[in-house]
Amino acid sequence: MAVVIESIYDFYNHVFTTLRGLNFVRCRDPRSDELFIIRGSPLGIVLVLSAYCALCKFGPMLMANKKPIHLHYTMIIYNFLQVGLNLYLGVTLFYVLFLKHKFNFRCQEVDYSFSERGITEYQGTYAYFLLKIFDFCDTVFIILKKKSSQLSFLHCYHHFGICLASYIASKWVAGGPGAVLAVINIFVHVIMYFYYFITAFKPELKKSIWWKKYITQLQIIQFAVVASYFFQFNLQKNCNYPFVLTWVMFIQNLFMFILFSDFYRKTYLRKKSQ
Repeated sequence: MAVVIESIYDFYNHVFTTLRGLNFVRCRDPRSDELFIIRGSPLGIVLVLSAYCALCKFGPMLMANKKPIHLHYTMIIYNFLQVGLNLYLGVTLFYVLFLKHKFNFRCQEVDYSFSERGITEYQGTYAYFLLKIFDFCDTVFIILKKKSSQLSFLHCYHHFGICLASYIASKWVAGGPGAVLAVINIFVHVIMYFYYFITAFKPELKKSIWWKKYITQLQIIQFAVVASYFFQFNLQKNCNYPFVLTWVMFIQNLFMFILFSDFYRKTYLRKKSQ
């Protein structure tokens, strides 16, 4: 996995050097030089993502001969924190970037200055990245509770991909069109973790809460909207933003749309027909 991530890094270095006339390391956001994991070489993110892949692969093996661990109070606290942290970050980004300042949805370039917008984009993107690492706890809890059916390729790939994407944004393009993705994703997570909080607080409500499947529908809509947004962004001319990244994000969100749609079909539509 480390080799794969380093290959991705080398690919982007080649693309930036060839197409933009810039060195991938030199064109980083200098404000990222003081950020934990982000600063310096990609070794930090390589270690983080390699550890996560090892968790997905070997975690269930380590729990194979052990009893499930009950995490009732842990899940209540964890989901409460997720709701609070995501809500605070989402409201802050939405207010500063979209309400207080004008946001050009057709071609919003990254603000690398130390203005209020620039600092909010930079700090908000990094906070979003840290939240994606915090989200890895979802996988830890699934393994400890031995909910093996939930530890799917979709689950691990989604967490891996969004963490890597937020790392790239934090180091090179903190803001711009990525802010749209982040804000939408954050508010979807507020709703999702609020559902998890309610059902962790009162497990007996799992069968009576009718809107569980609509959370999955909301996630599918999220990926469709974000994919469409990045697609139209690619059609804009003279927009100072790495077009390779916008194409990657378009393809990534289109892929996630397909995966989540397939999950929804198998989980809800197939069961209903049976």
